[in-house]
Amino acid sequence: MSLIFKHCFTVILLITLPFISMGQNKEFVINALAEKYNTDKYKDLYGMLTEEFKKQAKEEQITGFFSNNLKAQLGNIISWKVDGTDKANYVVRFENGKLLLKLYVDKDNNISGMQWLPYKEKKVAIEKSKRASMTDNPMKTELQLYVDSVAVAYLNDTVNSGLSIGVISGNKIECYHYGEVEKGSGKLATNETIYEIGSLTKTFTGILLAHAVNEGKLKLDDDIRKYLNGSYPKLEYAGKPILIKHLANHTSGLPRIPDNLEAQQSYDENDPYRNYNKDMIMEYLKTVAIATEPGAKMEYSNLGVGLLGMILEKVYKKPLQELVNVYINRPAGMKNTYFAKAGDKNFNVAKGYREKDGQLTPYWHLGDMQAAGGLRSNLVDMMAFLKANMDDINKDFSLSHNAVLSNNDSSVGFCWMLGKTAKQQTLVWHNGATFGFTSFCGYIPEKKIGIVVLSNSGNSVDEVAMKLLKQLLEKY
Repeated sequence: MSLIFKHCFTVILLITLPFISMGQNKEFVINALAEKYNTDKYKDLYGMLTEEFKKQAKEEQITGFFSNNLKAQLGNIISWKVDGTDKANYVVRFENGKLLLKLYVDKDNNISGMQWLPYKEKKVAIEKSKRASMTDNPMKTELQLYVDSVAVAYLNDTVNSGLSIGVISGNKIECYHYGEVEKGSGKLATNETIYEIGSLTKTFTGILLAHAVNEGKLKLDDDIRKYLNGSYPKLEYAGKPILIKHLANHTSGLPRIPDNLEAQQSYDENDPYRNYNKDMIMEYLKTVAIATEPGAKMEYSNLGVGLLGMILEKVYKKPLQELVNVYINRPAGMKNTYFAKAGDKNFNVAKGYREKDGQLTPYWHLGDMQAAGGLRSNLVDMMAFLKANMDDINKDFSLSHNAVLSNNDSSVGFCWMLGKTAKQQTLVWHNGATFGFTSFCGYIPEKKIGIVVLSNSGNSVDEVAMKLLKQLLEKY
């Protein structure tokens, strides 16, 4: 099957959950497309195309293709992943097959082209790679054997280095480790090995916001300018201001990344937020132009959550690390979750390897954007975090799972993503990515099952996590 338009032609992807990470644009577009496709909103999909693309294809042509060619034959989209080193290519898995999608997006995250092609499965080594054979998984139970099969598939890709996987089913917690913390070292990760968790940090920021709301320190409907020094007349659209809740649910209208990011001192594209500070953020907020009414459209924004963290620091007159320690780490029993700082001695931190070629890449430091993605953690802490959320250990954790945005397109809690399984069970989740690490944390409260996956590779672990959640759903 092939669909090619002169100006190329784009489309959907992913399951009921969007892939959201620091440092990537196209994945957000794919997630939005997938969600609209899976809910039969083909006209909305057409609205995501560039004007030039629309000149090449009529609305009925596009909607008919998705409805009659894709949905009728292949069903819903289940998952996706980058195909090899070309970030324009994605392998899209449907309920009834796979296709190769070539996707093109303009600078405003509008779809400028796409091409659907048949996908030929690459031969996967039957034998485990040396790295995939390195594990502490005893492989005695059905679940352990399934975890092994999923982990081996991930690590047979030589670009990838290691995995730490945690599973909760009822009151039972199991942890497994695979691969290497540093390529060539022969050293397996442990529960204490530290990983960058990227945008999973946002869920911590969301819980801190829930705490501030519970304490009456601020209100979700407050104009954010109430907490900013100076005048910011552009932080509104048609007289409607950006509210606190808009930062938490990604509907502020603020861009994913501020335009002056590269103007920071000693900018390093491999550690892109390192010296981006509050002064630069405030300077940018005086010039930013919001193109849509706040609250009207979800557009994932690292800047918005970074700003939310700054507001929380101002409200409490305490650094974000102290707030995380007092209101999250201590209640959940976590001891090794912290914001990375330049000059940190990186004891017990895994080495990170980039997605495109598996080469070693520098650690990330988020400067004053740390609330959006600056935390590091280990499996024992992240399992405690998962359990605390699953158990709603206090009113802050509980409130953070409530929808701040809920409509036919998507649901977002206090920075948590709220999705639905095929059987309409709730999925509370988030993922994260820096250049050298990827992560996932999610659970289904009705079934009391949850997953944490941490990797020191830039390749997404979403497929690993979703396969494990699906297996748990079938067994529990």
